Amino acid sequence: MAPRAKDTIEEIELDGNRWFSDYDIFYRNLADALDGTAELRVKPAEAMRVMKVMEAAFESDRTHSVVPCHL
Repeated sequence: MAPRAKDTIEEIELDGNRWFSDYDIFYRNLADALDGTAELRVKPAEAMRVMKVMEAAFESDRTHSVVPCHL
């Protein structure tokens, strides 16, 4: 792939005080919740639902079959 032409690139200054990924936001919130200064944005029950779906998806891939997912 050829390099991009300079006139198609815009350079912008980034604010170092902002979070730039969901991981930053998630783990900052987790740390604040552990400190008692914030409420968890992602509740344990919500995380468990996602994990159940992921486990069912992996099992379905492994067995090449439909796997029920009881939420």
